[in-house]
Amino acid sequence: MGRYRLAPAARADAAEILIHSEVTFGTLARRRYRALLEAVFRLVAEQPGRQGAMACPDLGEGYMEFHLRHCPRGVVAEGRVQRPRHALFYRVAGPGMIDILRILHDRMDPRRHMDNDN
Repeated sequence: MGRYRLAPAARADAAEILIHSEVTFGTLARRRYRALLEAVFRLVAEQPGRQGAMACPDLGEGYMEFHLRHCPRGVVAEGRVQRPRHALFYRVAGPGMIDILRILHDRMDPRRHMDNDN
């Protein structure tokens, strides 16, 4: 089983995403998006190069992106998020461990929001 660590920026991203989900779409939407985030954290930790993951050499060596829309159906018991709009940016930290660096909206330019000193 793979493990993951959330960088402080990724924790802040998740908090903002969940607040926005609840304010805009309600409590059920927030619960669904939280469950989706947690499921994707586990999936990517277990298999960092899984289908849908893309290398991001322009961000730095070893950086990867996985858009939440690539999460397989049936993984989230709380219900399906119809149009997830965020992507995880991560890198393998060592055997069985990934660092999740950011969770960015798909309209955001990751080069402007990544701290390559992570």
